[in-house]
Amino acid sequence: MKSSTAVLAVALCTACSGIVTLIVAGLTLPPTVIAFWRVAIAAATLAVLLPLSGRRRLLRYPGRVILVPGVLLAVQWGLSFAALQHTSIISAVLMTSTAPVMIAVLAPLLLRERPGPLSLTALPLAVAATALIVTRGEQGGELRPVGLALGAGSALAYALLVIYLKRYTDDVDPTTLVFYETFVAALVLSPTYLLARPVVTQSELARLALLGVVLTACLGIAYQSAMRRVTALEVGVLSYVEPGATALLAVTLRGEPLTPEIVVGGAVIFFAGGLVTLGNLRGGELGSP
Repeated sequence: MKSSTAVLAVALCTACSGIVTLIVAGLTLPPTVIAFWRVAIAAATLAVLLPLSGRRRLLRYPGRVILVPGVLLAVQWGLSFAALQHTSIISAVLMTSTAPVMIAVLAPLLLRERPGPLSLTALPLAVAATALIVTRGEQGGELRPVGLALGAGSALAYALLVIYLKRYTDDVDPTTLVFYETFVAALVLSPTYLLARPVVTQSELARLALLGVVLTACLGIAYQSAMRRVTALEVGVLSYVEPGATALLAVTLRGEPLTPEIVVGGAVIFFAGGLVTLGNLRGGELGSP
């Protein structure tokens, strides 16, 4: 039986990504440097707090299975943060929200989850909405292919990450997973930081600390714990909460305009996600676990 609590937890964690997006959009540091600080602070936080709380055992190395998620996480966040610097917040987030479509395509190949008729109907709708956003979504009709391509690359990395986690890491404790995931990602991103050596102000450091401690270490553990109890397809569909939350925050806090194309495209993407969710809840979308 599916856990409504787990579904709600995943949705809430995903909604908090809107806060992450606004924090990152307000930073002038290189995107890979922001990603490095995020994962490095998260890993350092867990490395300190777990022994102090008597949970040192959670720092035990679980094996090579944990290396791939760290690499994918570094790629996902590096590309996602870069997209925010090359296009508007709303367009970047909507492009990364194509991840559920990619999960729906990859899940039948790599997992035992099978998309049914509603998911197959949702795919062309989401693709068409994405095309509308890509070609007409920016203010004034301006096309920024670099930013949109970076967002799509981030979506692919996220889709691969979700599928890998569902297939190979269900027996790894969520806290252990978050620690090694962020630790490996920090190692992968460290050369970009050492090459850039940017000057970080106190204000930026405070925002990076919030990003790493609360929105990565703490929120990451909650997300990984809840994700164990839902399917990969549902995780992907629930990620549609992020563009809605981010768009609302961007409009209310940053004054970004909503073009008609973004409104229509975003609505179609949400509708496509709803179709997938409906199919899953009806029990006809998935194969045997």
